[in-house]
Amino acid sequence: MDMNSAFDLEVKAQCPNPKVVSDRFHVVAKYGRHVMDWVRVDQANQLHDNKAPRKLIKGSRWLMRNADNLKREQAVKLGELWAANVSLTKAYLLKDQLKTLWFADDAATARNAWQEWYHMATISGIEAWDASPSGRPRTS
Repeated sequence: MDMNSAFDLEVKAQCPNPKVVSDRFHVVAKYGRHVMDWVRVDQANQLHDNKAPRKLIKGSRWLMRNADNLKREQAVKLGELWAANVSLTKAYLLKDQLKTLWFADDAATARNAWQEWYHMATISGIEAWDASPSGRPRTS
């Protein structure tokens, strides 16, 4: 289901022990809003005195979507961004890997893939993960 908290609260109010499953689109979109945006803004803020790289990072939000959907000139800019910023590259690659978790053949494979992804995310050095004692991405 959608990750809207109102939906979650209503389902829990109507069903005593629900097993809520979030769809791929909403999970990846939330990762984009909470992790990718946080990393992008943080990296831009670190470059406040270096105008050209800061401008590249600040203008990169829409480049960070599916690489298959980019125009040639956008793909070139994305390559420049990856070459210039390791943290954004890691965050982007984790987002791409996150998308694959919905295609596991069975529950055990899905669980193992999730645990591997989660481990990669937590050791990535991305501060959005490090800031939370729960290991969940920081949202503010």
